[in-house]
Amino acid sequence: MERRLARFPGVRERTVALAEECRFDFDVVAPRLPDWPVPDGHDEASWLRRLVKEGALRRYGPPERERVTGAHEQIARELDVIEQLRFPGYFLIVHDIVEFCRSKGILCQGRGSAANSAVCYALGITGVDAVRHGLLFERFLSPGRDGPPDIDLDIEHRRREEVIQYVYGKYGRTHTAQVANVISYRPRMAVRDAARALGFSPGQQDAWSKSIDPRDPVGTETGIPAPVRELAGRMLTLPRHLGIHSGGMVIADRPVGEICPIEWATMPGRTVLQWDKDDCAAAGLVKFDLLGLGMLAALHDCFDLVAEHHGRRHDLQSIPRTTRRSTTCCATPTRSGCSRSSRGRRWRRCPGCGPASSTTWWWRWH
Repeated sequence: MERRLARFPGVRERTVALAEECRFDFDVVAPRLPDWPVPDGHDEASWLRRLVKEGALRRYGPPERERVTGAHEQIARELDVIEQLRFPGYFLIVHDIVEFCRSKGILCQGRGSAANSAVCYALGITGVDAVRHGLLFERFLSPGRDGPPDIDLDIEHRRREEVIQYVYGKYGRTHTAQVANVISYRPRMAVRDAARALGFSPGQQDAWSKSIDPRDPVGTETGIPAPVRELAGRMLTLPRHLGIHSGGMVIADRPVGEICPIEWATMPGRTVLQWDKDDCAAAGLVKFDLLGLGMLAALHDCFDLVAEHHGRRHDLQSIPRTTRRSTTCCATPTRSGCSRSSRGRRWRRCPGCGPASSTTWWWRWH
């Protein structure tokens, strides 16, 4: 380029300068979280400290007689980091969602690295005592990490829509939207659409797509015509359509449509971004994950049955942490009989729970 522009002194330099001026930075349009309404005499940071202090007294007792040594000191250190990074509003929003779930009898539990935070435990966002278990807060949040913290909320799946609509109602559909999933072409889908584009009949499209081995991107072992295979191979990994992220919602201090395009979802009362989670993060949009979990619904049913037949009402915090049966089981030298599953669908007898003929089964849920 320098050689081509040699006849025009100064043009290359001015072109580079103009390009620098035209370079777009998403920080220019990056939204903030909405200001949290706090009582008179407080800002977001002081109100968060107030809520955490109240929760810490319930969880740990007063500082002079704390039930877990070092708990209040750890909480103070975490709050300093949260204020330093300007995230009090984020924690207030998550706390509000959790409190809504609690007020409506919806089981809700924070998970992931948030369990490393004593502040999250004091606020009731998580049920794991990070201080007692010696968990590392910096795995969750530290000055050296970019971006806001990531708190995933598991919500019983049957009532998750109530929580989503609460968020829409509180912040408005213009300021809140769900994150999209960009669905890319996979082998069978690519073959079907390629055959349709080339004019083959619906029957041929179905037959060829069903004959595809998912491990074979172009179906070379089938009788698919070469033009269809070639076009399908070119289509693989290209975006096909948008879906809705399993739980991601963004909340902004101004209409989300000013930052990225949005659309009404098929389901009533929902607004969806046309960006995926990575694009949202690049634009500075803060995402909250509200995830539906079937096991929480199953636990809620169990709590109802225990209350009905035994007169005791449990919640996620009051479940006994250890029982003789589970302690014996987990202490068994071999764990070859134990199985874990995120959806609770795999069950195997634990060797520590009795003979093979026993109807007692052991399960772990994470």
